[in-house]
Amino acid sequence: TVNGEFEQEFSKFKSQPDAVTILNFNSKEEINSDLQSVIKENFDFNKDQNYFEIVNTALFDKGFMVKIADNYQSQKPLQILHISNKESFNQIRSLIIAGKNSKIEIVVSYVGIANSRYYTNAVVDCILEESAHLKLDKIQNDSNDSTRLYHYNCKLKQNSNFEFNSFSFGAKSSRDQIKVDINGEGANASINGLYVVNETRSSHHQVTVNHNVPNSSSSQVFKGLILDNGIAEFNGLIEVAQNAHHSNAAQLNKNLLLSPNAHIDSRPQLNILNHDVKCSHGSTIGRLNQEELFYLISRGLSQEEARIILTYSFCQEIINRIGLNSARNYASNLAFAKLGATSNQAFKTLAENSKFKTSRYNT
Repeated sequence: TVNGEFEQEFSKFKSQPDAVTILNFNSKEEINSDLQSVIKENFDFNKDQNYFEIVNTALFDKGFMVKIADNYQSQKPLQILHISNKESFNQIRSLIIAGKNSKIEIVVSYVGIANSRYYTNAVVDCILEESAHLKLDKIQNDSNDSTRLYHYNCKLKQNSNFEFNSFSFGAKSSRDQIKVDINGEGANASINGLYVVNETRSSHHQVTVNHNVPNSSSSQVFKGLILDNGIAEFNGLIEVAQNAHHSNAAQLNKNLLLSPNAHIDSRPQLNILNHDVKCSHGSTIGRLNQEELFYLISRGLSQEEARIILTYSFCQEIINRIGLNSARNYASNLAFAKLGATSNQAFKTLAENSKFKTSRYNT
């Protein structure tokens, strides 16, 4: 998409016939009666929507649907690239439907050109049918003069498996609201994220996982690097319904403060209405370990190189979740570019070291 509008002429797509369907919500030719019923079912107003989701539902004028056919298992990832390059107020709506027994990996990238100023209010609704497997990696690198609101709603049916990896590197102010409803037994959700907040930027994450049925599982791991005068916030909530026995849920938020004025608010929460469950949550906030820094410096590394190695080790668990090598390397470089010119140069120097290469994926 360019400034939120689906661009068919800039898109390339190859797959098995009818395996993956992409429909443009703004094309009258593609909006048939069947699609209208799908839109109505998923885009109606409801009491669970916040103000900005309601605004999107009322005003969205750009968007598309991706539908994966039943039993289709893709061997290659699908990339969705959103480019913004001018002043605009975009209300983007996307719908992803993974059919029964389907399997696919999707990489979604948000890119802002130069210092373009724009405001984007994006809503993505996702439905996983029975035994569907969906992995979605979202890499957000918006312009530093932009504002990004991102809402992701996912519904899991029986025995489905969902992995969502969020990487937030850009935008003057960004807010991610992620909500997962586990509505089928045997379903599993893995929600992970990495955010790097520098200068005077702010980044906010609100993650809610609802265990509405018995015998389901979920995990959350979010990590943050905050430096300069950056402000970050993490609100995580696991809801276990009264009848959702044998639920297994874990939540963890870790943060590194790399500057004296860096700030983080971390609020992991559990709301459990059933005693027969296994649930945990935790949060850590701290600085780089001085003993580990001393050890690396004593082995001949500079202080800056030692800081970069420890910082990279902190991030590696999340970055390595990206399956596509080029996308993994892209996210890694974006993360360290936000740490400043000195840090980025040190990271590039280390990348040329043969021993360091063994633990880093290159293009």
